[in-house]
Amino acid sequence: LLDFEFQEFLTGQCYQGQAPTAPDGRNCDYSGKSNQYVADFAGNISLLYRSPLGDSLQLSGNIDALFTDDYNPSQNLDPSVAQDGYVKFNARIALSAIDESWSVALVMKNLTDEATIGYANDTPTSNSTFDSIGHYAFLERSRSVGLQANYRF
Repeated sequence: LLDFEFQEFLTGQCYQGQAPTAPDGRNCDYSGKSNQYVADFAGNISLLYRSPLGDSLQLSGNIDALFTDDYNPSQNLDPSVAQDGYVKFNARIALSAIDESWSVALVMKNLTDEATIGYANDTPTSNSTFDSIGHYAFLERSRSVGLQANYRF
């Protein structure tokens, strides 16, 4: 749980098309607003299961849920690129030696294939030069499945 807001921030960067709100007439007043990437609520929950298979093998599995409330991935807090809250599920199932000297695992990330924005910003010069509001964004990794092998010596 995070309760964050700027007490006084009079030199914030205005987003494209936003009229300056700071006393200097050039910047935007972020006083009382949150910051980039700040969600009110975020966390994770993980469950792990292990079971021996005979005297020398072990089966293990885990699943975790990563969750967050909505946040803004842009440093100028442009509301048009705000990221809605989400939950991402990851899982791993492994077969290993009981002493964990080796293991083979199936690793799955973002099982529900949530499309989330890791960073967003205004497209440079789109508004000032071309009189058009544009944005670019970096999406976080979509669903992935991999095979993982470990050997400890």
